[in-house]
Amino acid sequence: MQLNDRFLAFTVDQEQYAVALVNVREVIGESDITPVPFTPHFMRGILNLRGQVISVIDLRARFGLHPADSSAEMSTLILEVNGSLLGMVVDSVDFVLRMQADQLEAPPAYEATPLSRFVDAVARTDRQLIVILSSEKLFSFEESFVTGARSPSAVVA
Repeated sequence: MQLNDRFLAFTVDQEQYAVALVNVREVIGESDITPVPFTPHFMRGILNLRGQVISVIDLRARFGLHPADSSAEMSTLILEVNGSLLGMVVDSVDFVLRMQADQLEAPPAYEATPLSRFVDAVARTDRQLIVILSSEKLFSFEESFVTGARSPSAVVA
């Protein structure tokens, strides 16, 4: 078994997505997130996790979706991205998925949409297709998807 053959599946706006489990450090429930002014629209804010300040994005906003009402199932995934811990709010965390290489396909060639910029692969399961997202691309702020304006190409930390 390889570390990169497992993925954490989660739901955003009734659609299933996943990230490589090797990047997931923990999953936390409702937490106090402090808004930060003058950040991209999808930046939810920062949170204090056992003394460490972590930047948190809202995946719904990152995808250009309408905000969700808070629910008991909403969770924050704490991911390690390029050596930094970063958070990502999702509607619910579903299950761990083990995939073989032949079950992963390159994303289809489709026109550039906010979502297409974040896709690493598509996983084929018996029941459905699951979009595998790139943690690095989700936290890259090279371009604003609202204004199209360029911003520093740094990962939030």
